[in-house]
Amino acid sequence: WALAARGQTLPLRPGAFDAAIHTDVLCCLRPKLATLRATFQALRHGGRTAFTAIFPAAGLTAADARRAIEAGPPNCGLRTSYPSLLRSAGFVDVEERDLTAEYFSTASRKLEVAEQFAADMIEMLGRQEYERIQAERRQAISAIETGLLRRSLFVARRPWRT
Repeated sequence: WALAARGQTLPLRPGAFDAAIHTDVLCCLRPKLATLRATFQALRHGGRTAFTAIFPAAGLTAADARRAIEAGPPNCGLRTSYPSLLRSAGFVDVEERDLTAEYFSTASRKLEVAEQFAADMIEMLGRQEYERIQAERRQAISAIETGLLRRSLFVARRPWRT
């Protein structure tokens, strides 16, 4: 079955799930903390969440942070870190694995394949849309390559008793 809902107000029975997994979703949602709190409530005690997220690197200047946010997915900006957000939502045993190198490889490959099939894509999307998408891909690749944009896997657990 499928469920459509806002991330911060999941219409789920508390403690109904053993795990919650998503890929590059939370980085596009707002508010992130409310979404993590809703995820926490949906998990049973001891349940785990795992997700990947794209975000600006820590310690950037304001100008570089703006460049990273512009190059990343919508709403990817953070005022804190994902580990901090997870802990604020009540999660423990927070782990992070840097996937930025893999993100760079995937983004580069998408650009190459789109160039390889440019004629077909232009026919399907129109030249203007194709060029817009390719420009966004180049901007993201540049931000990844210069260390402005990162991607990580986060894993955390709801405590056995809260």
